[in-house]
Amino acid sequence: MKSSDAAHDELPLALYRISELSHESESMDEFFQEAHHIIADFIYAENFYIGLYDDEDGTLSFPYFADVEDDIDPEELINIPKEEFYHTLTGYMLRSGKHLHVDRKTMQELTESGKIAQRGKDSHEWLGMPLKKGNRVLGAVVVQTYDERFSYSTAEIDLLRFLSRHLAIVLLRKQQEDSLKEEQQRLERHVEERTKELAEANEELQAEVAERTRTEGLMKALYRIAMVTAEAEDLDEFYAVLHRILGRLIQTPNMYIALIDDSERGYSFPYYSNEYYQSHDEQPHLIKKQEHEHIQAVLDAQYTLRFSHDEQKPHNRERNPMFSSWLGLPLKDEHQKTIGLLAVLRYNVENDFSDEEQHLLNYVAQQISLSKQKHKQQAELISAHAELQSANNLLEERVEERTKELSVANADLQNVIRDRMKIEEKLAHDAFHDSLTHLPNRSLFLDRLEKAMETRQRDEEARFSVLFLDLDRFKVINDSLGHYIGDKLLVEIADKLTDCIRPGDTVARLGGDEFAVLLLDKNHQKAAESVAARIAEALSTPIELDGNMVFTSTSIGINLCDGEVKEAVAILRDADTAMYEAKARGKAQTAVFDSSMYDRAVKLLKIESELRRALDKDQIMVYYQPIVALDSDEVIAFEALARWHHPRMGWVSPVDFIPIAEETGLISDIGLFILDKAIEQTKHWQDTNVYFSDLKISVNLSSFQLAQHELYQDSMQIIENREFPKEHLRLEVTESLLINNFDSAKAILNQYAEQGIKILLDDFGTGYSSLSYLHHFPIHALKVDRSFVNEMEKREDNMAIISTIKTLAESLNMEVVAEGIETDQQRKILKDLAFEYGQGYFYSKPMPADEVTLYLAQKAEAAKAR
Repeated sequence: MKSSDAAHDELPLALYRISELSHESESMDEFFQEAHHIIADFIYAENFYIGLYDDEDGTLSFPYFADVEDDIDPEELINIPKEEFYHTLTGYMLRSGKHLHVDRKTMQELTESGKIAQRGKDSHEWLGMPLKKGNRVLGAVVVQTYDERFSYSTAEIDLLRFLSRHLAIVLLRKQQEDSLKEEQQRLERHVEERTKELAEANEELQAEVAERTRTEGLMKALYRIAMVTAEAEDLDEFYAVLHRILGRLIQTPNMYIALIDDSERGYSFPYYSNEYYQSHDEQPHLIKKQEHEHIQAVLDAQYTLRFSHDEQKPHNRERNPMFSSWLGLPLKDEHQKTIGLLAVLRYNVENDFSDEEQHLLNYVAQQISLSKQKHKQQAELISAHAELQSANNLLEERVEERTKELSVANADLQNVIRDRMKIEEKLAHDAFHDSLTHLPNRSLFLDRLEKAMETRQRDEEARFSVLFLDLDRFKVINDSLGHYIGDKLLVEIADKLTDCIRPGDTVARLGGDEFAVLLLDKNHQKAAESVAARIAEALSTPIELDGNMVFTSTSIGINLCDGEVKEAVAILRDADTAMYEAKARGKAQTAVFDSSMYDRAVKLLKIESELRRALDKDQIMVYYQPIVALDSDEVIAFEALARWHHPRMGWVSPVDFIPIAEETGLISDIGLFILDKAIEQTKHWQDTNVYFSDLKISVNLSSFQLAQHELYQDSMQIIENREFPKEHLRLEVTESLLINNFDSAKAILNQYAEQGIKILLDDFGTGYSSLSYLHHFPIHALKVDRSFVNEMEKREDNMAIISTIKTLAESLNMEVVAEGIETDQQRKILKDLAFEYGQGYFYSKPMPADEVTLYLAQKAEAAKAR
């Protein structure tokens, strides 16, 4: 950590670096780590963590956590429910939406009051900043110290506040990127699921095809058996052919047919094939019933029976070879009377006959049974063949249907793949192009700028320049005509800029109404001046948008890039700095960057840095300028004005620091500070001097303040805490402020008016001066701008304008205050014109409170003397 002097000198550059870091970081982890390193150079930040708040489910997560004392499992820092962090310091800060800086004493007080519940090890000091985007709380960034040697100063608080603003910006950008990645992953998962479904469907189809092939083979065999049965004239040949066909389907070398003889005393064997009886003489031809109990068992049961080796009778084992499995199937006539059996047997084989084989043998047995009913069976066989053919046709139709389904599924998959490719192409295009104008965006512009820098490093003769453009009056156009017209204007401007550049050059939209142009030319200065002139000429003519003639121009900053090769973001930054210099010179101006512009930018950043600590160091003071009744010279009110005295820079003009305060949002704190001090001091004057018990105070409101929803609540709390009479408070606003914040200004000013607070329209006559706007707002008084008062002695038209303003105010029942009275002659003229009140150096310059006290005392003494 640097010394306080060194930190003070390098603070502006560090703030500048943090500002750039939000654009350079590729990931949130990288941003958190780099931000931690930068902060650690200026703040004791060994204990540093960042919390992200999910307002949908009310949980808090810490993606980055570094603490030398607490060793916490990272899993415990994810999705912490609200009831667990609500009474922590972090939860207390998130509820308030404001930064929190506490020491052990303050933590003890918060604990005793029940606002927090102390958790973890006590720290010496704890400092946290909310991460906010508008009114939305995104999370928090916190540092703490357990070492009493280290404390956090105001400068360190300011630095951490600045970091929190940029963290909020990066969080929103990363959320959009993560949303795009999630959508791409979802699409990839969908493609994988569809591919898996199609693969499974293909496997099922292949199984069906295989089953079809096997079924066709079986059906052909069965059909062959049926045909043999129908055509057979010689039964002996029929049985042999039948056995051969059957042998192709199952293992059945041993088969015989036994028929009950006519005397029913025994069995005959019209067919007998056995591997142990090779010669015909060895085969049995007729046996008695009692000599083969297995055959008799089937005939008695009249259904299929199976016997194993263990069930073979001992005497049969001696007389016949020992079989492993024996299967007998009954043969029946047309009246279902058993007339014999078909027997198959296996020797020395472990596997028994399966159910499928038994079904096949049942079919064969049926065919044998029907062999004696040849003519009757013929019709049945044809019918069976027709049924088999129908089944085959159905299977073919199913295969054809599934083939079509697979074809459609494949076509769908191809469409999904094409859609995915289109989405990927669109994502790639959108990542590097502006969605509104379709111009290259900041990322693509910086990429091309880096390529130009690489070319310059290889070739010293290569030159390029960068133009940074910002449209003049775009906010007025956008607010008055609407965002739709504003967007159409940006598209038209993009087309005009594209027409102004040459092939090979690049024009990009950086965001809002900011554009950039990259020119590649060895004579880069002449090219930059020529293109800038063409752009100025192209934008000099009005643009018609939906019947509206829109006039605009652009301020152009040029960076000729002919010095040392820098980083791309630095080149663009310098062009941006030159653009602000051009804008400061007026509308439609062009400025070429030089190092002095960068020095001024750093100076402004330094003023911003010092302004952040000015309130805490009591450098902001309230000065008061009297508002006087012209007919009696009586002081009726004061206008409260902000003044800044810096210990090194001296008096800093409001012209310099008020715009910076409005741009950074510090004007909210400064405005509330001025309001609080002004009414406190005014109430003191009212209570201590009877002549000024009705003294009123005027406080200015800025455009930024009127855009804040919490302005009314915060200001009313100050007024009530000070017990200040609301009818003695006046709020001053300008015409341009009302126009630029029409809706919010109208709502807030009406709330003030309902409370009895008067509204004054400041600098009247220099803005829009529209009577319609006066009717829209609760205006109680007009303050004529000093430019009219200063010139009214020299120009008669100014006298006419002032007289007209007075008449207008009377018709609207409004008071009128003339600003900038510097001479007695001016006072007399205004008094003759029936002006009630005046303000200016003729009466007094703005004074600090102690001088005002003496001033009022003199006024009171003069009143007593009268």
